[in-house]
Amino acid sequence: MKCPVVSWDVLRDTSQIDWGSAPAWFAGVVGAVAAYGALATLRSQNTQLREQRVFIADQARVLELQREELSASAEQRRWEQARSVVMVIAPNKRIGHAWTVTVRNASTAPVRDVNVLYGGRIPAERVTVHGIDASWLGDETSSWPLPQLASLEVAEFHFGDVGDRRPYAYFTDDAGQRWLMDPGMTLKPTDLSDGMSGGGNDAD
Repeated sequence: MKCPVVSWDVLRDTSQIDWGSAPAWFAGVVGAVAAYGALATLRSQNTQLREQRVFIADQARVLELQREELSASAEQRRWEQARSVVMVIAPNKRIGHAWTVTVRNASTAPVRDVNVLYGGRIPAERVTVHGIDASWLGDETSSWPLPQLASLEVAEFHFGDVGDRRPYAYFTDDAGQRWLMDPGMTLKPTDLSDGMSGGGNDAD
């Protein structure tokens, strides 16, 4: 079987080539390339979004852990300061049936609104404040609760006959937490209004 003979003149005559489908073919190729590019971009964006979500979630967990650590650290500092405040109860040897309650601030920061109430309601008759090392004899204050008891200061609350009642100390730490200390030196947080009844010039 013989192959048909194609004239070289026909091959050189490009006018006989059907170019009608060429633009459609080109547009299809361009469209396919564009679609592939859009799909690749979408996939890349989705991957980036997933990575960002994971990163944000990790950062949120880290921030929450840091917040919990800071809160625990602040709570520990509050308890450390509160435990550095000491109450000592002693009978007044010069006056029968009278008591002196000493509050010592051995912490490194001041405490505020310091008060001692017998039975939780009877204020002291007078209060003196001096250094913890007894380097000065002390100043008698005219009213209490004491606005502030500085670091290494001592306050002495002097009471008359209080019967069988027991004393309770109140103070606010440097962070603003109000504390109640019972005669057994047990501490517990309390309301800011507790132990705020006064004495001296403020007494009824």
